[in-house]
Amino acid sequence: MRPLVALVLCLLVLGAVPAQAETGDCDSPAYMAQFPDAASAADIACVELFRENYTSPEGPRVIRGISDAAANWAVTPGIEAGVERGVRAAISALGQLGTYRIDDVTILLLDDTHSFDGPEVLAETDGRRDRTGGRPGECLITLYSLVGASAERDMAVTTAHEIFHCVQYASFSQAKMNGYDDSAAWWIEGSAEWFASLAVDDSGPATDRGAAFDDKVSAHTPLYAMAHEAVVFFDWLMTTRAPSALIPFLNQMAESGSVAAQRAAMRAALSQDDWRDFSRAYAGANITQPWGDAVTLSPAMSDTINVTRTQTHHVSAGPFTLELRAVEYDCGTWGNTVSPGQALVSVTQAFSSDWGDWPDEIDTRAGAGSSYDMVAFQTGDAKMDISVRIEQRRTCQPCAGSDAVDACLVGTWQMTGGGPVEWMKSQGLPITHATEGPRIVTYLSSGAYGTEPVSGTLDMADDRFTSHGAGATTVATGRWSAAEGTLNICQDSGGLTGQVRVTTDAGSHTMPVSKPGAGTISMAYSCAGDSLQTSMHFPGLPDMVTEYGKIASELP
Repeated sequence: MRPLVALVLCLLVLGAVPAQAETGDCDSPAYMAQFPDAASAADIACVELFRENYTSPEGPRVIRGISDAAANWAVTPGIEAGVERGVRAAISALGQLGTYRIDDVTILLLDDTHSFDGPEVLAETDGRRDRTGGRPGECLITLYSLVGASAERDMAVTTAHEIFHCVQYASFSQAKMNGYDDSAAWWIEGSAEWFASLAVDDSGPATDRGAAFDDKVSAHTPLYAMAHEAVVFFDWLMTTRAPSALIPFLNQMAESGSVAAQRAAMRAALSQDDWRDFSRAYAGANITQPWGDAVTLSPAMSDTINVTRTQTHHVSAGPFTLELRAVEYDCGTWGNTVSPGQALVSVTQAFSSDWGDWPDEIDTRAGAGSSYDMVAFQTGDAKMDISVRIEQRRTCQPCAGSDAVDACLVGTWQMTGGGPVEWMKSQGLPITHATEGPRIVTYLSSGAYGTEPVSGTLDMADDRFTSHGAGATTVATGRWSAAEGTLNICQDSGGLTGQVRVTTDAGSHTMPVSKPGAGTISMAYSCAGDSLQTSMHFPGLPDMVTEYGKIASELP
């Protein structure tokens, strides 16, 4: 009885471990015809170069290398050593991925040598489990020899890269991998390149795609339209998490290669804060490879926003496209408003890495802090018009050519008498009713001033017409100066908006009213203690007198 129980237990244990698939017979033309670029593999005298056994999460696996016995002139010991090094490095790195799937791997090393002409060693991989007439459960790689000073290292890098493609084929659906020719190449190639850089400790020169990524950004290429250069994204992503997070991230990628599916998967995989952090890391050239080497990035500002007056500036940002701008402010104080709110817009002072949201106000009057860098990014499905409304709140020019200020005027004042409505009544305008909020103005000792917004109505009527006007003044800001009984007001921002409805025997008509600020005006004034009186002169008409009472002194 006990031997029978033992036998059953042994069978159960053996059955719990998936059986290792046998590698194909490389002396079989039918088998060799399954390799990518099969024409180059025909009629070779197959020889096995090496075999590495290891244990995957699914059980024992083997990675072997084969070649043509007649090609030893090209497959030199150094080339073979590079491929073996890449295999061993990949096996070690696979141990950091956690749960993954991979089949047995056969690498066919061919002798069509070529000179190193960029970061790619020529290679192709077919890991489909449903290859017609092929051997399911074996991933086939065709790899070509390389000549040059860095051949051994670069063969190792490409070998590790292609082995990760075997992981992708085994771990993900065929539909997901078929998206390569549409919009999935970015994550298929980008993640394989990152894995190679993780596996091979001196891979930096071969896997640093910073210059190629810069070129794509300058061409306004979406991330999902990239290929190997998308490794820059994975360089950033994987600094924020462990290698074991790579497969779960890739599992979130779309089952379809369509652009819409890729964008939806990318939105779901990372938060808006994550995408903002990526855009800032790129714009600040602050991305490193797995072994700590900085990615060689030179983000280029595609345009310069020159801020010289109140104006709305526009940035057109495509989906998952990095848009970089330089911003140059003239001397002054500037208010900034970015819309729409879902746009990921970040700025930093030039030559600084302190990225953040666009400040509500930027003051460049001290002569510094006028140059900024901006990066915009958005994760929608269509181009987004990002508008930046920049309002000039104060310039650096003295008001009316004078820097003089009267200490009596410094503080906050509220109108107590006179003013525009009373002056219009005194001139015989048929005003029947008027309302307006409190008129409040603050004069600062720095030479800046600001008003509170005011809304009001004005009704007029006589035997020819009736009218009703309603409007509001926005917050006004600017500069002031005062000396020898003359108060100068230089308005930099603010204005009047509203509408007037006029009715006559012929009918009614509504007219919109929109006027900018008054610019520069000068008026006589007298100030004593908490009392202020201004007198504005109009040629051929009586002066308009306005009285104010001080309601607050300037805070320290």
